[in-house]
Amino acid sequence: MKDLTLKFPDRADFSAFMESIGYYDDELMQDDILIDVIGNVYKETGELTEDGEPVCVKEDGYFVNVRIINDSQISSLFDEYVV
Repeated sequence: MKDLTLKFPDRADFSAFMESIGYYDDELMQDDILIDVIGNVYKETGELTEDGEPVCVKEDGYFVNVRIINDSQISSLFDEYVV
């Protein structure tokens, strides 16, 4: 088993990548590789609003966690996007 965190420029690039590897049409791949879409990530700036809530800014990228259950699956498919 292997866990990866991937970073794409945006959601459209993630969707295009998933289509390009045939993930949505390949049930065997879906059984061996689990996808957990995180999406956008926000970071606290250290400042607070008037209400005392932390001010957050969006980080660059669109994040996805991947778990490769079957080690025979090629993790190099994801190399370009691994964080």
